Amino acid sequence: MSLVRENPQNLKGIPREQRTREMSREAFERTYGKDKTDFSVISALSDPALVLQVFREQDDPQKIHRLMSVLHLNRRLVTEEVALEAVRKDAGVLYDIPQTAITPLVADTAVRGDPRMIQWVPRELRTADLCLYAEAAHPELRVYVPDEIANGRNIYSFHRQVDAKLLQPLEYEQYKTLYSGGAVRVNNVWTSVAGEIDCCEVRYDRKAEKLKLRIVEPPGEKKAQPKVAPRKPARGPKL
Repeated sequence: MSLVRENPQNLKGIPREQRTREMSREAFERTYGKDKTDFSVISALSDPALVLQVFREQDDPQKIHRLMSVLHLNRRLVTEEVALEAVRKDAGVLYDIPQTAITPLVADTAVRGDPRMIQWVPRELRTADLCLYAEAAHPELRVYVPDEIANGRNIYSFHRQVDAKLLQPLEYEQYKTLYSGGAVRVNNVWTSVAGEIDCCEVRYDRKAEKLKLRIVEPPGEKKAQPKVAPRKPARGPKL
């Protein structure tokens, strides 16, 4: 403790098993406690609660990224709570988080923040909904969809059927609405029977396992009223 009080950087030279919480707190208060940009002893701390405090106080994504780079030296400090706080502020740091700290909530938060993070989510945590969200934003991310999801009966394989039927991709929320039994409006749908439909209502019939289309008028558009010939004025009696 005397060494840490003399110079907080000395904490790095003390064997990990001999670093106490009191030493960590002392070094922490003499560095980050005085300067919120001083992360010099963060990786040497023995108390994850102090690390969590730092992540909660920092909002700049660049600083979150820098903190994760620093913690690469001591990944045991990256707890589930730290991981969640980090991806909430910078989803892109998921690749630097140890897999032991990636929970379903951490994975979901990261992918919702940046769909490209699906590639860093452990395969066992990739859900059909999460894969759909990522691919709807970036179609090229389909390569990260596990085969058991792509070939299963779920919302992800459902969206493939919808695309094949409508010959166009929809928005993520539209797939969710259809899958839950709601209806969505889609423009310029081509059918073999009616040809191209300017606007139609699409609904999924779960019992028949089929999409049903109903032609509707596009919003703000009214049918043209038939023209009516003006009536001739009645003629009065001849004088």
